[in-house]
Amino acid sequence: MAAMKKYFRNIDKVLCQRTPNEIKTIALLLTALISIVDYLVGYEISTSLFFLIPIALATWYGTYRQGVFFAFLSSIVWYTIDAAFTPHFYSHPLIPFWNTGVRLGLFVIATQFLTLLKTQSNAEKNLSRTDGLTGLMNGRGFAEAAEKMFELASRHGRPTTIAYIDLDDFKLVNDRHGHSEGDKVLQTV
Repeated sequence: MAAMKKYFRNIDKVLCQRTPNEIKTIALLLTALISIVDYLVGYEISTSLFFLIPIALATWYGTYRQGVFFAFLSSIVWYTIDAAFTPHFYSHPLIPFWNTGVRLGLFVIATQFLTLLKTQSNAEKNLSRTDGLTGLMNGRGFAEAAEKMFELASRHGRPTTIAYIDLDDFKLVNDRHGHSEGDKVLQTV
C-alpha cells in the first residue's frame, strides 16, 4: 500500500510540473488509446469507465472547462464507435442516444465532483501552510518555499538570502499584558 501511495505521489509530482497544453495532449492521447481499445474489444465489453481517466487528468491538472470538454469528447467518441464502427441492434433506435447521454451525465458529474474536491484540497493545503493569527507562512510553508527558492538559486547559479525579524523581549508583552495584546503586537508587526 505504501509503495502504491509513493507511486501515485510521484505521478502527481510529474503531472503538476506539466503545462496546461501538455496536460491536454496527455488527456487527448489517453482518450485516443482508450477509444482504440474500446473499438478492438467490441460492444459487448464496456470500456466507458476508462474514459474517466483522461477526464480526471484534464479536470485535476487543468480546469473544469477542460474536464467538461473531455467529457463531451469521450461521449461523442463512445457513441461514434458504438453506432458507426460496431453496429449492432438495439430494441429501440434511441437507446444509443440514451446511453450516450447517461455517460455524458456521469462524466460531467465526475468532473464537478473532482473540481469541488480539488478546490477543497487546495484550501486545506493553504490552511496547513499558513499561520491562523498572522496569515503568514508557518514552518511547513516556509520550508516548502525555501526549498523551491534554493532549487531555483541552484539551477540559475545565484545566491539566496534569508532575512528574519526577531522581537526582543516579546515574552514580556505576553506576561505583562496578556496573550491577546501579544497577538495584536504580532499582527501589527
